[in-house]
Amino acid sequence: MDGIDFKTTDNTKWGAGTGAGTGGKMTDTQIDINFWNLLQRILGLEESPPEAISIDTITVIGDKFQINLTDGSHQGPFTLPSRARSGHGPSQWYLSGQVRPHVPRLTGRV
Repeated sequence: MDGIDFKTTDNTKWGAGTGAGTGGKMTDTQIDINFWNLLQRILGLEESPPEAISIDTITVIGDKFQINLTDGSHQGPFTLPSRARSGHGPSQWYLSGQVRPHVPRLTGRV
């Protein structure tokens, strides 16, 4: 990592360690420089944060929708949920989006 000293070596994360001082300990100066470098990076992000990615448009085709983001990427497609329209048939009239609750009929003798 640029500008940060590590005491040990870990080739899967930061590579060769650069900060072993006398007795295998980092010096006070090395530790202070690490904190200073990290502080500068944090302040840089606070003063000039990266531009947020937000939703640009939502596209719906059939029963799928996709979210298009301002950086040109997208999420999806996702399947839109649908509900069963029990009780509706081809010879019945109903309004678009109308929900008809199922009312069970009593059978047998009373």
